[in-house]
Amino acid sequence: MWHPNVYPTDGRVCISILHPPGDDPMGYEHSSERWMPVHTVESKILSIISMLSCPNDESPANVDAAIEWRDKRDESKMKVVRCVRRSQELPITSLIQFGCVCRGWRTLSHDSHLSRPKESNRCLVFACDELYFIEFPDDNGGGRVRKFHPPFCASMPKYKVVCSCDGLLCIADSSSKKSAYIYNPFTSNYKELPTPEPFQNGEIIVGFGFHPIINEYKVVKMVYRIKNDGRRLSSGAASLGSFHCEIQVFSLGGDTWRSAGKVPYLLDLQSSESPLVEGRLHWVAAPSFGGRKVISFDLADEQFREVPKPDDIAGIGYHRYPLAVLRGCLAAAVYCRNDDSEIWVMREYNVKESWMKEFNIRGYTPNLESPSLEQSYLRRPVRIICLLKNDEIFVEYEGATLASYDPKSGYFKNLSFQGMPNLFRTILHTGSFNWIDIPV
Repeated sequence: MWHPNVYPTDGRVCISILHPPGDDPMGYEHSSERWMPVHTVESKILSIISMLSCPNDESPANVDAAIEWRDKRDESKMKVVRCVRRSQELPITSLIQFGCVCRGWRTLSHDSHLSRPKESNRCLVFACDELYFIEFPDDNGGGRVRKFHPPFCASMPKYKVVCSCDGLLCIADSSSKKSAYIYNPFTSNYKELPTPEPFQNGEIIVGFGFHPIINEYKVVKMVYRIKNDGRRLSSGAASLGSFHCEIQVFSLGGDTWRSAGKVPYLLDLQSSESPLVEGRLHWVAAPSFGGRKVISFDLADEQFREVPKPDDIAGIGYHRYPLAVLRGCLAAAVYCRNDDSEIWVMREYNVKESWMKEFNIRGYTPNLESPSLEQSYLRRPVRIICLLKNDEIFVEYEGATLASYDPKSGYFKNLSFQGMPNLFRTILHTGSFNWIDIPV
């Protein structure tokens, strides 16, 4: 830290009330100015705040900083700004503690530069009716898993994480299908969404995202009410005619759900992915004539559209292919006949010819704790979590295990972390100070 009263070698502050009690050997301070038992935590923090705002350049701990503060004030302020910018790259778990220091730090957390999600604050959230997280691990794994404690968990004991957007999690009740929250797990700031009209014998698909043009967050809910005798149907055993289909939209600045018309597609009811690209949420449709389609929903005009697929991907017909976001582009993990998977990326959004096969992932059976689970996961497609800094691919085998894959060598490496739950769904999350009603 660049400050006249902060030692440059170890960051200690030079404040009279923190000096040992008694007379100053140098004769500069009176004993009444030094440490006394009457000082409290509050008085010490107030002294530090006063020191930061009004440096004492007559008795400096950093002589160079004192001279620059006195003679070159503008240069000194610019150097301080650079220090502050570097501090913003600290892990979110460190930054969040600053809000407990004083009201000024808490106010600073609302600053648009500080609240904007940063790549350095990526973490993994493990959802399994409880929320766990780990700061983004290095390429070799490691780290300790910690637990979030949502303030609303008593009223919603079983929930699922729909998705993450700009440091916010969309969380829905996994049992009653009624309650839903938007939640910043690091600030504990949350918003409970209004309870929609109750219904029975149906399925719900939920998405959440932000559109930069309209500067608005929206929660999207597709409600499929079953028309028949109430039997639970999977998307592979039903058609669009089996359901009454309606889409409901909630804007975070509003207070009610509103209908946005009928859903013109039967989406894959088993899919939990709704990646956000270019202000549009994306899903894979259920199998139909011509194969599975990629469907987008524009958060601005609230219209469904088909996303063009490449013609030369054999596995993109009727197999499930989880969608993801890689380097800001829409991507798909396409299952092949030989148990391998191909990662295709649409480098230019909505341009059919821009689809490119970026990676091949060979067939792999993860080392599961229960051997009876291995066969059930053999033919399930992988979920792409993200790319690591060493260009390896971070993948999940549907609640069974995490692994990194090196496309150059073709080798997998199982990843585990201390305290990780046994069964989970992994969400890539970017921690931030983002407040629910204030778009970044």
